[in-house]
Amino acid sequence: QIANNPISINCPQHQNLDESLIVGEHCLKEFFSANSNLCPIELHSNCQYAKSKLTQRYIHELNITCPLQFEQGLEASNKNGIICTFNGKIKELNDHLNNSCPFNQSECWFKSFGCNHKCLKSKLETHLISNIKFHFDLVIKSFNGLKQNLGLLQEEAKQLKLQNEKLKLELQSKHNKDGEHFVSFKETLNKLLIEIEKLKKDTKSKMKTIQTKDDENSKMKETIQRHLQIIQVKEKQVLEKEDEIKKMQKQYQEEKMKMNSFMETIQTNFAEKEKQTLIHHEQLIKKLKEKNDKLTQGYENTIQQNDPIKKAQTQFDDRISSARRLIKSLNGHSGLVLSVTYSSFDDGRFLCSGSADKTIRVWDVKTATQMKILKGHLAYVNCVKFSPYHYYRDRRLLICSASDDKTIQFWDFETEKSIQLLSGHSHSIRSIQFSPFNNGRYLCFGSADDTICLRDVETYQVLYSMKGHTGGIFCVEFSPSKSNNSNTNTGIIGGNGYTICSGSSDKSIRLWDVETSKQLICFQGHENSVKSVKYSSYEPGMNERSGDTICSGSWDKTVRLWDVRSKKQIQIFNGHEKNVRLVLIICHVQV
Repeated sequence: QIANNPISINCPQHQNLDESLIVGEHCLKEFFSANSNLCPIELHSNCQYAKSKLTQRYIHELNITCPLQFEQGLEASNKNGIICTFNGKIKELNDHLNNSCPFNQSECWFKSFGCNHKCLKSKLETHLISNIKFHFDLVIKSFNGLKQNLGLLQEEAKQLKLQNEKLKLELQSKHNKDGEHFVSFKETLNKLLIEIEKLKKDTKSKMKTIQTKDDENSKMKETIQRHLQIIQVKEKQVLEKEDEIKKMQKQYQEEKMKMNSFMETIQTNFAEKEKQTLIHHEQLIKKLKEKNDKLTQGYENTIQQNDPIKKAQTQFDDRISSARRLIKSLNGHSGLVLSVTYSSFDDGRFLCSGSADKTIRVWDVKTATQMKILKGHLAYVNCVKFSPYHYYRDRRLLICSASDDKTIQFWDFETEKSIQLLSGHSHSIRSIQFSPFNNGRYLCFGSADDTICLRDVETYQVLYSMKGHTGGIFCVEFSPSKSNNSNTNTGIIGGNGYTICSGSSDKSIRLWDVETSKQLICFQGHENSVKSVKYSSYEPGMNERSGDTICSGSWDKTVRLWDVRSKKQIQIFNGHEKNVRLVLIICHVQV
C-alpha cells in the first residue's frame, strides 16, 4: 500500500515524534471510514496529511522481485514449470505485470462476445484454437442479435414515417372540413412530432451502440440517418410550399376582388359614357341632317338655273350623296371593327367583318342579320377576306383572317370551324390579299416584322419573303389584271407582269415583282406611316396612266397619287384633320 501511493501525516500534535509518519493512501481512507475521520496516530480530529512525493520517488527506486513469482514459490509445486526472473525497481513493476510477466492472466479475445475465460498468455492461443467453433457461434449470435435489432429499428422508423404521413393527411382533411379545429390538430401534431423527435433520438442512441460493434452496421446507420435527414428536409420543403400556396391563394383572391371591383367600375363608367356619347351623336346627326337638307334644297334650286353639263354633274353628285346616307346598321361586335369585305360570290350577299373583340362575323346584307360568328383568334383580327381559290375549285365558301396573335386562319363558312392555322410568324399580321391570277391561289400578307410573304393556298407553304422595308407592313395590294397582256399566265407561278404594292411604318411605298420577288420602285414622300394603298383599275382605251397609278393614305393626314412609269408623286391631297386609314379609287383615276 505504501509503495503504491505513500501519504505523509503532518498533524501539529505529532511534531515531537522523530520518525516519519508514512501510510498508504488506501489504508488511510479505510481507517478514516472505520473511525469517524480520526487521526490513526493519536485518534484526534482534523487530521492533516499530504502526498509525499520525495518518499514516493525513493520507494520507486527500490528493487523488488515479481510478486506473482513469489506467490508461486509459496505453493508446494509449480505444475506449469513457469519461472518469472523479474528483479527490478518498483516503478517498473506495473509495466512488467501488465506486459511481460509469464504469470499474468489474459482475457479471451472474444470477451465482448460472451467468453469470460482467463488464462496465462502462453495458453491463450491454445484456448482460442480449441474453442474456435464456440467463439464463432458467439460472434454469429452477436451479429444476428445486432441484425435483428437493426431490422427492428428500421421497421420502427418506417412505422413512424407512415404514422407521420397518416397524421399529416388526417390533419389536412380535418383542416379542410372544419377550420375551428385547426389549433387542436396542430397541437396534437406538435406532440406527435415531439414524440417522433424523442423516438428519433432513441433511434440515434441505439444506432450509436450498433456502430461500436461493427463497421458495416455503422454504414447502415449512416444511410438511415441520411434518409431521415432527407425526409426532414422534404417535410420542411412541403410545409414551406404549403405556406407559399396559401399566401399565393390569398393574394390571388385579394387581386381578384380588386380586379372585379375595378372592372365593375369601368363597365359602369363605360356604359354611362357610351350612353352619353350616343345621345350626343344622335343630336349632332339630327342637326347635320336638317342642315344638309336645307343646303341640298338650295343647291338644287341653283342647279336648275344652270346649263345641262352642270345638271349632269349634279346627278353624279346626287349619287355620291346618296351613298353617304346610312342604309343599314349591323350591330354585334363588342370592339372596334378593323376590317370588312364583301363576297364576290352569291351576288355579294355576304359581308364579313373582323374586330378588336377577337371575333369574325358574317352578315346577310339583305336582311342585316348576323349569320355566323367565328372564334379562335387570341388577339385583334386585323384583316378578313373571302377565299376565291376554294370557291372556284371546290365551290366552298372559306374565310381567311389575319390577327395580332401572329397567325393566319382559314374558316369553313358552314361548320364555323378553323380548318387551317398558319403560324410561325414572329409578329402580328396586318394585311392579306389573294392573287388576281390563278383564281386567287396565292396569298400575300404583310407583317409587323418588316417582311412581305407569298404563300401557296393549296399547299399552305411559303414561296418567298420580300425584305426591304425598315418598319412594319400595314398594307399590301396586287396590281390589277390587264386583259390585253398575253403573258399574264406565264412564269413560275403564273404571275408574270403582276406587281405587289406595300405600305409601311417606315413612311415608304414599295413595288415588288411577283415572279422574282425583287423590289422595283420605292416611293418616298409621306411624313408618317402609310396605312393604305390602292392601284387604279385597268381600263382598255383609257389614257396611258390607266392601271399605273397608285393612291396612298397616311397618318400624315394626306392622300397622294404616284405614277408607276415615272416613279414620281403626281398629286397630293390635303384637308384631312386626322389620320387617313383607307383609300379607294373609283371612276378610273378619280379618288
